[in-house]
This record gives sequence, C-alpha cells and structure tokens, in this order.
Amino acid sequence: MNKKTTITIFVLVLLIVALGSFYYGMIYSKKTITSDGGKTMIISGYITEKSNTSFSIKTIDNNEIKIIYYSDKTPLAGSIVVGDLATINGVLNASGSITAQSIQIKSAFDIIPSN
Repeated sequence: MNKKTTITIFVLVLLIVALGSFYYGMIYSKKTITSDGGKTMIISGYITEKSNTSFSIKTIDNNEIKIIYYSDKTPLAGSIVVGDLATINGVLNASGSITAQSIQIKSAFDIIPSN
C-alpha cells in the first residue's frame, strides 16, 4: 500500500471508532436509570435554603428551584451554607426533587474573583 491509502484507511478507522464511541455513550446515558425509576443527573446551583435532611438550590442554567434530599451517609465535600455553590450527583424523583448520591460545595468566598 502507498502512503495515501494508509492514511485514508487510518482516518476511516479513526472516524468509525469515534462514531461508535459516541453512539455507545448515547445508549449508555439512556441506561442511567436506577431501580426505582429515577434518572441519574448532575445539577449545580446556589443554595437558597437548608434543613437537616434537605436544601434548596437555584440552578445556574435556568434559575429553577430544586429541592435536594440527603442523609448523613451522602458523601459531602464542604459544608452546606446558604449562598454557596453546590454541585449534586443524584437521582431525579417523580416530584422533581433530587435525592443526592454525592454533594460538592464551593464557598461563595472561593467564587469571588480577587483583584
């Protein structure tokens, strides 16, 4: 084979692998359903209220208010403080609330740019 044919075959194989990976990712994402029927998701927003077992966030992308439920067994990076940014990996419940599987908190002081 000449160099041009080899390069063409390599590019075609690379394209097939890339498209196959994308397709597999799309199929896999549809299978991220838990046994109770909720869809696994990641959501971020600013904490607006908190209690011992839940807190509310105002989402960054569309300013929706979401209620997040958690327990003492939920992995938590940071402290839940009103005004801080939370990123939650959890399961969407039928009510629209989210049951957290893990929570990461970014302090409001860490977000403010310094001059």
